[in-house]
Amino acid sequence: MRNYEFACLTEQNLKSYVDQILFDLRADLDITQESLIHYSLYLAIWEILLNIVSHNQSQTDHHVLVRISWTEDEIMIQIEDPDGDFDWKTCLLADLPTPDQSTGRGLFIVKTISKEFSFEDCGKIARILFDRS
Repeated sequence: MRNYEFACLTEQNLKSYVDQILFDLRADLDITQESLIHYSLYLAIWEILLNIVSHNQSQTDHHVLVRISWTEDEIMIQIEDPDGDFDWKTCLLADLPTPDQSTGRGLFIVKTISKEFSFEDCGKIARILFDRS
């Protein structure tokens, strides 16, 4: 299990945080940077953290908790934004955005590449489940 607490998540440090998480997971899970699961984990974590930063412009930095656990068969990611609150039901039920829409692709992508994807607590907690194979 890995736990991360980012006290000041911003657009400027987002990439370094995601890179650190995946560096640790490569060692823990014995996955390569070239593998599909690595790419999927990176993309899912990136999209959720980017949404936290992008869709709450009233905050200049965000306090975020990331918990990652795994079994032999699955990887569970939980990302918590204690200050977050958004209409996740509408987002997850939406169809693929049209090419002329400027937003809406990130959560659709996460939903598509994961085994399960859900939110809890008024959109404050995202849970993403992946098969390890």
